[in-house]
Amino acid sequence: MRKVFQESLVDIHQHIQLIAPKAEISTILKHQLTWLASGYYCYCGFGGYIRQFDHRKILAEIAHLENKALPTATKPESEFPGILKGFWHKHFPDENYLLKNIMLENKKNFYKYLYKDAANIYKEKTGNTLFDSILDEKMISPMTYVSFFGALEDRMGNNRLGTVSRMTGEWIVYTHDEAGRLHYLTLAVHDEKVSLYRSIVQRVFQTAADFPFVSEKLGNNGVKLPNSR
Repeated sequence: MRKVFQESLVDIHQHIQLIAPKAEISTILKHQLTWLASGYYCYCGFGGYIRQFDHRKILAEIAHLENKALPTATKPESEFPGILKGFWHKHFPDENYLLKNIMLENKKNFYKYLYKDAANIYKEKTGNTLFDSILDEKMISPMTYVSFFGALEDRMGNNRLGTVSRMTGEWIVYTHDEAGRLHYLTLAVHDEKVSLYRSIVQRVFQTAADFPFVSEKLGNNGVKLPNSR
């Protein structure tokens, strides 16, 4: 397994050099990406939560942050609150969030999908409007289509010009240095909010070995760091 890890680490380094050559990536994040890339059954732990992700999708979002002309599959980045103020997160796609994204979009646009999109398909198929008869099996297909595929396209921002993706997923945690350069620190998951981000803070602090200014940022947020008085 050690040999596989070392080979994957080389592959990850080469991939990063290809898509985001100027990206500053912590050792922790490189190891997370390497472990995820090492095999089908390779998982990472996040504050007691075990997850498996596609490392290629994570790298694609890093490439987007480095060059906004490149596409992104998820919603815009945002800053953490509280003890992680000054640190940001960008979502990356995760299949486990597919149904959640569709459910969120249906919650927002259900009546549009039923009374407009599905009703239009129903009328084209039957010649009847939605209110001409009791809903029957002919309504199942259009309703299923618009509530799944239509909702997904809306969520991804593909159905109207000028819209952006609202797709959610798990997180790439990063920050800026004084020169404005992005430094990518660690992966994280929503479940870690339960501990008020403390497990994320612990990993972020460990990245100070690569980026010393990180510990100062945490200290400014009132985080008690090792060897601090």
